[in-house]
Amino acid sequence: MSSQLVSKVMETIKTSGKSNNDSRPLLKAGQMITGRVTKLYPNQRAQIQLGTQRLTAQLEAPLDLHERYLFRVKSTDSIIQLHVVDKLHGTRGEKDASTLLQHLGYAVSKERLSLLQQLMKHDIPFQQQELKQALHLLEQMASKQGREKVIVHMLSQGMPLSKTVFHALHTRIMEPLTLLSTLQAIQAELISSTSNRLQHQLLHPIQSLLHTSSQTVMQAMGETLQWELVNQQQDAFQLLKKIGIIDRNVSLSSFMKDVVTNRASAFSITEGTSLSSTLSMGMKSAVNVHTILHSTLSQQLPVHGSAKRQFQLWANTLSQYAQLIAESGDSTNELTKHASALKQHTQGLFTATNTPVLLATLKQTVDAYTYQMIEQLVRVKGEVLEIKQPSKQWVDFSLNMQKVASQQVTKADLNLITQWLSHGIEIDGSPSSLPLKDAFYVQLKSALYALGMDHEFTLKNQIDKGQGNLATIKAAIIQALQEPVPSVLSEKLQTALHHLNGMPLQMVENNQMLQMTLQLPGEWFGIAQDLLMNMEGKKSEENDEIDSDYCHILFYLQLNALKETVIDMRVQKRIVQVIIYTEKSDLSPYINSLKPTLAKGLEKVGYQLSSVQYKPIEEEVRPKRAPTLKQDKYQGGIDFKV
Repeated sequence: MSSQLVSKVMETIKTSGKSNNDSRPLLKAGQMITGRVTKLYPNQRAQIQLGTQRLTAQLEAPLDLHERYLFRVKSTDSIIQLHVVDKLHGTRGEKDASTLLQHLGYAVSKERLSLLQQLMKHDIPFQQQELKQALHLLEQMASKQGREKVIVHMLSQGMPLSKTVFHALHTRIMEPLTLLSTLQAIQAELISSTSNRLQHQLLHPIQSLLHTSSQTVMQAMGETLQWELVNQQQDAFQLLKKIGIIDRNVSLSSFMKDVVTNRASAFSITEGTSLSSTLSMGMKSAVNVHTILHSTLSQQLPVHGSAKRQFQLWANTLSQYAQLIAESGDSTNELTKHASALKQHTQGLFTATNTPVLLATLKQTVDAYTYQMIEQLVRVKGEVLEIKQPSKQWVDFSLNMQKVASQQVTKADLNLITQWLSHGIEIDGSPSSLPLKDAFYVQLKSALYALGMDHEFTLKNQIDKGQGNLATIKAAIIQALQEPVPSVLSEKLQTALHHLNGMPLQMVENNQMLQMTLQLPGEWFGIAQDLLMNMEGKKSEENDEIDSDYCHILFYLQLNALKETVIDMRVQKRIVQVIIYTEKSDLSPYINSLKPTLAKGLEKVGYQLSSVQYKPIEEEVRPKRAPTLKQDKYQGGIDFKV
C-alpha cells in the first residue's frame, strides 16, 4: 500500500468527521466565492450553498435554481450581503476560470486557469489581492512540482502568501524526505565535519532528540545547571531544590563550593571532567533522581493558568477552615465565613468543564480517604457545614491537599522535567523505566520543546530571556544558517527548517474549532518512519485548548507487522470510539484480547471506551456516487442579502 493511499484515507476520515458548521467558509468583506442556488422559496427567498454551508437568503432579484454564481462579499455584519459578479456555467471548468481571469484583468495562461479552477472547484473564498499574490507565487515557484496544490492549501487556510510559508508547506506536503531522515542526514554531516563550532551548536540537540546521545538524566541536569551558571540564572536550581533533588537549605554559591571544591577529590574528578558532570555529583543517586522526577510529573494536575491559581486558593481556604475547626469547634462566626468562602472556591473549581479529568487525576494522586472527602465536597456543591467529620479528619484532609498543591510546578519547570526524563529513557525495562503512558507523554512534550515549536512565541514575549530556545533544534538551525556553512549541509538545514516551520502552519483555528498536525520522529516510539498525528475538536470554553470531551485524533503509523496503519479515535462526551485501518487481515482476535486493557486505562483518566473496530484501509477511499441536479431555465438576477 502506498503512502499516497494512506494520506488519502486520512483526508477522507477527517472530511467525513466534520459537520457542515465545522467546515463552513469564514467570509470576509471583499472576498470572492462561488455558490449554488439549491432551493427557491416564496417571497424572493432562496437557499444558497457556499462551500459546504447552506444559507437562506433574501433575494433582491430572481436567480436561477441549481445554477452556480460567482459572488463578491459586500458585508459580513448581522446580515451577510453578497453581490453577483457573474453567472457560471455549472461545470467549474476552463471557460468559467477564463471568464473570471479576464473580468479581473489578468492574462489567461494554462497554469493560471488550472489554479483558479481548483479554487472554484473547492469553493475557496479569496480576495482579489490574494489572487494576485497567488498568481505571482505560482510563477515564482515554476520549478516546484505540486506548487498549485500547495498554493490552494495556503488560500484555503488563510495563510500568508509568502515564499517562506510556501517552502515550509511544500516540504511537508510534497517532498518525500521525512523529518527523521533529514535530521539523521544532518547528524551524519556534523559527525564528519571538521568544524567544532557547528558540532557544539547543532550536534548535541540533534543527538538528544534522536536518542543517539549517551547523556544520562544526571548529566542532562548537570548541563542545565552549567548553562544557568554561565547565564547567571537559577530556575533549574530552584526547581531541583523544590522537588528535593538538591537540599532545600542549600544556596547556589554553597552548592557550587561544595560540589566543585569539596567533592572533587572524593569523586576523582580529573582535569578533563566537564563541569556538567561535576555538578551532577552534588545530587542524589540516579535511581532516586529518576523516581523523584517521575513522581513530580505524575502528580501534576490538569489545571493551568487561572485554574491552577484557583486550586491553590481552594487548598489554602480548606486549610484555614480545618484549622478553625480544630481550634474553635464548629459554631463560630469566623467558621461560617470561611465555610462560605470554601463553598465558593469549591464550586468554582469543581463545576468547570475539566472536572471529570481533574477528579480522575486526583483519584490516582491521593489516598482513598482524601479522595472520598473530595467526592463529598463535590456532591454537596461545597456546602462544607453539611459534612460532619471530626476535626482531625479535616486537618489530615487539608494537609494532604496542601501537599498536592505544593507539588504543582510551572509550565517552564514541567518542560525541564520532561527534557531531563527523556534522556536515556527506557520503557518497562529497567529500574528507572517509565510506564508506557508516561513515557509517551515525556517523549511528546520533550519533542515539542526540543524541536522549538514555541520558538517565535518565546522570542515575541521574551519569556525566560531566551532560555528554552537556545538549546532547541530550530533556534540552532536558524543561528547556523546565518553563518557560513558548507553548501551540502546548508541545503539539509533549510529542509529541516521548512519541516519545522510547516508544523505550526498546519494549525487551523477559528472561534469554535482548533485543528493541528504533528510530525514526530518515529524512532522515539520504536517505529521506522515519522509518526503523524492530526488533532481537531471544539475549543474549550475556558481557554483556547482543544476540549478533551469532544475531539478527533488520527494517527498514521508505519508499524513493523501491520505496516502502514491509520488509527481513528473520536471522543464525544468523554466516550471513546476507535477504528483501526490497515491492509492486514482481520484484527478482531487481537482487538478482543487487548480491549479490556484499553478500557481500564481510559477509565483511569475519566473516559469510557465505546468500541474498537477494524476496517480494511481500501474501503474508506472507494468513490461514492455524487447526486445529480436538474438544471432549470435561467431567470436572471443581480444582488441578494443573506
